[in-house]
Amino acid sequence: MRAIAYPCGDPMEDERGVRAQWAMFLWLAIAGSGCRPAPAPSAAQAEAVPAPAPGRVQISGDDALAQLLSWRLPEVVLAPGELARARAQARRALAAGDLFEHPDSALPLLYALARADPGHAGDARLREAARAVLFRQADAALAAADADSNALRSAQQRAVVARRLWPSAPDTRALEARVLAAEQAWQWNARGEALLGAGDLGDPAAGEPGGALAAFRAALAVAPGSARAQAGL
Repeated sequence: MRAIAYPCGDPMEDERGVRAQWAMFLWLAIAGSGCRPAPAPSAAQAEAVPAPAPGRVQISGDDALAQLLSWRLPEVVLAPGELARARAQARRALAAGDLFEHPDSALPLLYALARADPGHAGDARLREAARAVLFRQADAALAAADADSNALRSAQQRAVVARRLWPSAPDTRALEARVLAAEQAWQWNARGEALLGAGDLGDPAAGEPGGALAAFRAALAVAPGSARAQAGL
């Protein structure tokens, strides 16, 4: 069983994606699909509180951003006598939740099996099971992403994987929109916490539209259930 680089995608497009910020990457993907992202903060909020730079949550520096956005499914070349062993390893990886990071992860093996033995119904069922697990992992990560930057990064990773493998699927577009909303909420919450720590609350009723209050309200505008924003308010 031999792993090689997966030759999909346009390298120039990848370079543009690496140089673009994550939020813009998702926004363009969602806009192109016609799927509506979470509502953005109001114009008053945006003017009152300078928006944090998007794409700077857990992904810092060009190398980390490139690693995330340029992910490719590792291609695994299977010899005819290796199919049974590959199926067994794919099942083990799937059971462990190891889906996409290595040649021995479930999805690379299952796509290799699809090329080597395209009519195998059991492999098709395993691929669908792996896909379902990926989206469940993304759901779990997003549930914790309000206060956990590692969880947000995990959700971002799975959104990239979904876009590479199933770019036109409605649940992929929906996941991208949810990840974008989670990142926007994180940015506004971080801004609000910084302003709160500096004692800059702001009070629109008193003619002070900026400050922590506006930032936390902007977070709630994109993520209405944000416990972090509610705690800040």
